[in-house]
Amino acid sequence: MDHQAFAQLLGNYGEFVGAIAVVATLFYLALQVRHSSEATEANTSAMEESRRLAMAQTYQARASTSFSAFASAAETGGMAPILVKYGASGYESLSPEDRVRFDQYARENAIWFDNLFYQYEQGYLDQSFYESTIRGALKANAIMIKDAGIHIGRPEFQQEIDRATAKSRE
Repeated sequence: MDHQAFAQLLGNYGEFVGAIAVVATLFYLALQVRHSSEATEANTSAMEESRRLAMAQTYQARASTSFSAFASAAETGGMAPILVKYGASGYESLSPEDRVRFDQYARENAIWFDNLFYQYEQGYLDQSFYESTIRGALKANAIMIKDAGIHIGRPEFQQEIDRATAKSRE
């Protein structure tokens, strides 16, 4: 074999090895891109779950603070007679002063139930617990919330109030 034939043979082997190296490199890069995509998706899911949990905790803090402040005022201010009068004779029977207190009571209930409904929507409250415990209490308070004209900003909660009052008034 002369020098030129040997150089040609080496060139052919080089091209063959190079082609295999290109295929192997492409395969390796495809695996890396796939792994990177999976890691990005997992990170995005974890970040979304963290955001949802932070929102639920924010709602819980807001509702707890609001409810605690109202509970203290209700204990010292005698909400019971106002609620009895409302239950017996309706919203229109309340005096202007009683309506202010009643409206505040209804607002605090709305904030509390909105918090629970948000946690339920986000999957932080078990469906059976929400359906068996919370939804019944919400139904009992939904008409009061509507009578007081309370509108919480979240449309999803307002729809839940509307569903509860539609069933309660039937």
